[in-house]
Amino acid sequence: NTREARIMRRMYRSVGRAATGVSGKVVRGLEPSERDAAGNPVVPLLRLCTFPGLGYVCRMSSEPHLHFEKVHPLHVDFLRDESRKVGAADSISFPTTEEEVRGIMAEANARHLPVTFQGGRTGITAGAVPSGGHILNLNRMNRITGLRFDPVNDRFSVAVQPGVVLADLRAALEKQEFDTAGWMPPSLEALNSLRSHLPVFFPPDPTESTATIGGMMACNASGARTFKYGPTRKYVESLRVVFADGST
Repeated sequence: NTREARIMRRMYRSVGRAATGVSGKVVRGLEPSERDAAGNPVVPLLRLCTFPGLGYVCRMSSEPHLHFEKVHPLHVDFLRDESRKVGAADSISFPTTEEEVRGIMAEANARHLPVTFQGGRTGITAGAVPSGGHILNLNRMNRITGLRFDPVNDRFSVAVQPGVVLADLRAALEKQEFDTAGWMPPSLEALNSLRSHLPVFFPPDPTESTATIGGMMACNASGARTFKYGPTRKYVESLRVVFADGST
């Protein structure tokens, strides 16, 4: 699609190195439907900050085994990333929902297939290069799914799918314009608060704006801003994770 083509055109550009270390925050202010039976958050959230001073499309099906498309020449770009290394894989999928990811992982687990996850493929350490098995590409899971405002700490958090591109998140925050289809009332209320608030931004900057948020979290991406703001995982409030057997 257009987004994948744009990302492909911008391949082979140098990117910043990833840092190490993990930091987490406790999520507060979530509605009951966004917590599990133990009270833990079940939606992924990224913390935002106030500015200083102010391809190939495969048809999807509800049947898990039909998510697997055989790798062929049209998929050649998905066998490499910016490390310049090239791998190999037997199949590839482009899920758009968590349910599809769960089905794909359950099927791969049943077949004993290794799975390589991909985002924007902007990394330079070959983390997105497959070594056989299945490629699970998350570029199509690219929606910003909600917004939260913590009035006690005067802080916003945004819920995103893993394939959201950093440049798109930045643009949405700068313009304060979002696709709110499916947003819950608390998210819409938070959006109204955001529009009357000082501008906010997502601090991590790996120097490659086509990186995806999921990939940035996976490698704890950092860049020039890290000296002041820290690496990506410092801004991760919560995660919703699909395990190897398809469970969450």
